[in-house]
Amino acid sequence: MFQFKGVMLASPTSALARTTDAAVDALDGRDGWVHELKGDGIRAVCVCDGAEVTIYNRRGAVITYRYPDVVAYLQGLDLHAVLDGEIVAVQHVDGQVRIDFAGIHRRDAIGSDTAAARLARTIPATFLPFDILQNAGEATTALPLMARRGLLEGLGMGLMPQMLDVRSLWAACKANGWEGIVSKRADSLYVPKRSKSWIKLKVTHTLTAVVTGYTNGNGSRSSTFGALRVGLYNPATGQLEHVGTVGSGFSQAELEDIKAHATEGILVEVEYLEVSPNRHLRQPVFLRRRTDVGLLDATVDQLETS
Repeated sequence: MFQFKGVMLASPTSALARTTDAAVDALDGRDGWVHELKGDGIRAVCVCDGAEVTIYNRRGAVITYRYPDVVAYLQGLDLHAVLDGEIVAVQHVDGQVRIDFAGIHRRDAIGSDTAAARLARTIPATFLPFDILQNAGEATTALPLMARRGLLEGLGMGLMPQMLDVRSLWAACKANGWEGIVSKRADSLYVPKRSKSWIKLKVTHTLTAVVTGYTNGNGSRSSTFGALRVGLYNPATGQLEHVGTVGSGFSQAELEDIKAHATEGILVEVEYLEVSPNRHLRQPVFLRRRTDVGLLDATVDQLETS
């Protein structure tokens, strides 16, 4: 009988190096590590016992009803295993394979079986496993990663791609707009907590934005601000277009400096993961103030070229 105890989580890039490119340099050619494509979807543990399939999210909530297409796929394989992986929605755009983050999160927000079945027809999902916690009723978490990978490969299903060459995989991520990489020690055991045996490296972008306001801060930020509202200038309309709020990445000195400069109208450099369908920045992080550029450097065309 399987009991959900949590999932193994990768440590951020900062556990290895200051930047993702520096982390790639540090991992390049390092013995005993393998590198997997990072799926930009919903983390899922799938408990498969033939026709009986139960899907848990990373918090342990049962989400089986949201993914009837994934359930049908796993039932067809007649597995007797517990698998950890990502449920993703895939798009084919201009000959490239893209992960549809917005689409899979629409799927994950569904609250009924009927709505889930309807959305499965327009935003189909698939499950890409990268680990195995049980096989034929036997726990596998105490086996080293590569032994677990061998068991996965024996199941005859599509897996999250894995490579020894981190630099080539990183270059492919950048070229294809993929989210990033999870680098793993080949001898790592599966533990349901965050571990430095797994390191995540995310492909990010930067742009210069205009601060249009801020939210009030609480606690240690009560004297400064909570997050900056940022926008980009559209030369065609002469207007600023709101693209999100930035609440992380600030040192205490930077919080105080920005607040002292009246906040609105200053320019900041922001790092972000991607642009959402409604043209908002996903996971924006403050990098620095920009005093060396002007408003015409903070334009909407950065969203297309980043």
